[in-house]
Amino acid sequence: MKRQTISLSLALLTCVAVLSTADACQRTEPLIIADVIAETPVIVRARAARYAPDSLAVRDDPRANLKTIEFRVYDVLKGDGVPDRIYLGGTLGDRDDLNPDDVPYPMVRPSGRRGMCHTTYYKREAQFLLFLEERDGQYWVVGEALAPVNEQVTGGQDPWVLWVRAFNGGVSYGRAGRP
Repeated sequence: MKRQTISLSLALLTCVAVLSTADACQRTEPLIIADVIAETPVIVRARAARYAPDSLAVRDDPRANLKTIEFRVYDVLKGDGVPDRIYLGGTLGDRDDLNPDDVPYPMVRPSGRRGMCHTTYYKREAQFLLFLEERDGQYWVVGEALAPVNEQVTGGQDPWVLWVRAFNGGVSYGRAGRP
């Protein structure tokens, strides 16, 4: 009986180990952040303001359980014709999720390292540097697995903002009256 229990326990642990590694997100090629910046059409610094009214819901979001968040754009580092407000699918919360790595960030902030390959968590009223593309009149965070494409930042002088701005040739189209 004891031998059978031990064998069953070992089999269960093996299954858990296999399942947990099978779901882990991994890149097949190294992340080259310079390529991500070069290929991203829109980069903005924006504040996660609030959940948007249902009438402004992000359409066709494959992650249907996400709500729509209104972001108020403070600074356009790359792109033309960017509106003052952008709407993205996600979840608002009250905890910080700053990237602990040195810039240039080698990967996504901690909430994106838990097997989904990206993060959709945003601290309410915090600022984020968002790498975006526009499709069918909506903005979407670019889909690079494990890439730092929607990082929480501390403001316009945050090291990640400064690094991306400098890499992008120092170009920035600030919005008047925004921090």
